[in-house]
Amino acid sequence: MNSLQVSDPQVAAFLMDPIKRERVRPFLGQENTVKAAAEDLGISISLMHHHTKKMLALGLVQVVREVPRAGKAILWYRSVADAFYVPFSLTSFETMQAAYLKGEAPWQQRFTEGLLKVALQIETPERTWGALIRRDQHGDFDVTSSIGPDQEAPELPGAQWSNWTEIHLTPEEALALRTELQNIWLRYRGKRNGQRYLLRLGLAKTVD
Repeated sequence: MNSLQVSDPQVAAFLMDPIKRERVRPFLGQENTVKAAAEDLGISISLMHHHTKKMLALGLVQVVREVPRAGKAILWYRSVADAFYVPFSLTSFETMQAAYLKGEAPWQQRFTEGLLKVALQIETPERTWGALIRRDQHGDFDVTSSIGPDQEAPELPGAQWSNWTEIHLTPEEALALRTELQNIWLRYRGKRNGQRYLLRLGLAKTVD
């Protein structure tokens, strides 16, 4: 793998911005056109052109070939390296945690917006969303979203679902669960047909 260590603060700032960094993905380690990249990312071709010009100026991508056609030739781009390493010393983040939280923020926002957009469709003046504080069917203390004082939150339309929970696992069980989650991610990440969904998976040891 051809890895490049970034030394330019402007390049570092671009790559550490979670939205801008996503624009690099269609060209990272592979050839692609602006049109195909725009379709992959679900954005307009004009916006993809804008970001591609910026990436060219920063030296992140390069034109690798031109395909002649009537009118303007089709340009194919590829990243100048298969991987980019950005030292935190080049960024505005003081710690790795700060960088991670910054990177997670836009994804969390998109996830929440998508979840709530569907949830609000089933709200009525008589039945509104709120927090239900209770013990669940297992007797555990639980705080969940509920539309009215029902003991169970209603099923959301469109296969929406989200939950956080603290569980107890042996080291062996934790490794097995991590593998299971990774396999779910690998199974679905390459799908290109159907509607677009955000999938959130993770497992972390609790820090007291």
